[in-house]
Amino acid sequence: MYGCRPSLVSAAADRVAMAVIREAGQLNLWIPGDLSIMSFRGYEFGELMEPQLATVRFENEEAGIIAARTLIQMCRREPAAGKEVPGWRFEPGASVKDLRRPKPEQPG
Repeated sequence: MYGCRPSLVSAAADRVAMAVIREAGQLNLWIPGDLSIMSFRGYEFGELMEPQLATVRFENEEAGIIAARTLIQMCRREPAAGKEVPGWRFEPGASVKDLRRPKPEQPG
């Protein structure tokens, strides 16, 4: 796959995405024109990045409640729910290319 370059990086956490954006800048890649970057977790500092990081934000408090309830049920040897998914939402930011729109002008 030498000579091939990805068009999207989906990072496991915002901090990883920040490192990818930094390295992309070192390679003179334009975000999102040359490379789209998104992440999971949704830490607030992603909103301060340029471009603003696209992320999937999880409801951390709800996830903690689900985890605690499951642990208590397991300790009591009670049946626990098979699968519970906490709420989440996608925050588009500006680090992912919108394929529905014409390609924006590259800065500078």
